[in-house]
Amino acid sequence: MSEQASLFTTPVPGQVSAASPSASTQLPEREVPLIEEKALQGLAGEIVATFMPATEADPAAILMQLLVAVGNVLGRTAHARVNEDRHYLNMYALLIGPSSKGRKGVAWNMVREFVRQLDPAWAARSIQSGLVSGEGVIHLVRDEDDDDPGVTDKRLMIVEGELAGPLQVIERPGNTLSPTLRDAWDRDALKTMGKNSPDRATGAHVSLIGHCTDEEIRRYFGRLQALNGLGNRCLWTWCERSKMLAEGGTPDPQTVSHLVTRFKVAMANALSYGEMSRDSKARDLWAAIYPEITASKPGLVGALSARAEAQVLRLSCLYAILDDSRVVMEQHLTAAHALWKYTEQTLVNIFGEDSTDLLEVKVLKLLRARQEGVTKTELYRELGNHVNGGRLSATLNVLERRNLARKQTIQTDGRPSERWFPIS
Repeated sequence: MSEQASLFTTPVPGQVSAASPSASTQLPEREVPLIEEKALQGLAGEIVATFMPATEADPAAILMQLLVAVGNVLGRTAHARVNEDRHYLNMYALLIGPSSKGRKGVAWNMVREFVRQLDPAWAARSIQSGLVSGEGVIHLVRDEDDDDPGVTDKRLMIVEGELAGPLQVIERPGNTLSPTLRDAWDRDALKTMGKNSPDRATGAHVSLIGHCTDEEIRRYFGRLQALNGLGNRCLWTWCERSKMLAEGGTPDPQTVSHLVTRFKVAMANALSYGEMSRDSKARDLWAAIYPEITASKPGLVGALSARAEAQVLRLSCLYAILDDSRVVMEQHLTAAHALWKYTEQTLVNIFGEDSTDLLEVKVLKLLRARQEGVTKTELYRELGNHVNGGRLSATLNVLERRNLARKQTIQTDGRPSERWFPIS
């Protein structure tokens, strides 16, 4: 077993009161993905290290959910600026792993109780679940109007322990959940378009944690969600049970209390930060890793990791804040980069190293077999009448952008039709 793995499986004297060694049976090490120790830096790493010997949860699950929760508690305060865009620290994370055995919920419960000691009102009011529609999300952070006092605390921490349900809802025609979540990651002003749901929200600060199995995510997370940008606004996090603790375990109360005290000081100071910056070493490191994290990648994995620079930027600020620093230093950016690489490994682990979508291959094969062209209706029929229409359209658009297919619009008495041709 590696030195890194032993950090998460060996009790730390004076830090935890875990079950006895005889009651703990270590599981085999995971091959991939494996979180780098660089990601466990500063106060964030200390919190994870304190919890780990007393839980079966995955260290990545604790770390990622901690960072998302911290970013939500802060609200619309600390942020980074890129040109004219302000990046506030609301994050989305998808925790993927075996049902029940992945201990995703166990990790969240530990994080929630830790952060609750800082802000009980946030834990009581802002943590919500039950994603159904974009209108429902906006209603939870709505503004005041003539008939409604609205919501004063605009922080919304959405935690979905069973994400498969909302993923199925998203695919329904006309559902507004996906575009609303995309908008909420980008900006603080949200509104509904329907006449019957006139809610508006300004100053909204929405974060998301979703738990799902890898089978469910492959089944329900359509190609369209990858290409329309919801998927690449999420931090994909693989989670497995780290060890077996038949009798459970409890972190040492004194150590946790000390960490909470440091946490409260750091968070109180962060409320006054406003715009954050990098020091000279962090700027040099950013310049060095920028070509890597902004490089274009093909296929589904490429689509789902297309916002790497924004994700690493926000993560580096969160690491700095937990270390009670307004300035992002080299170690904070190093940790953020290491955690981002873990999310990329997760994507490959779920969708495959090739990262080429299978539907692309099937559609391209059909196009090349029909040099005279084919309509989307004909393609749908050839694919067995069971492919989501939006996903088929998105796949054709990808092939067009990659100069593998072209479309011809044919005018008719009714709606124009499209005929698709292969490009040799």
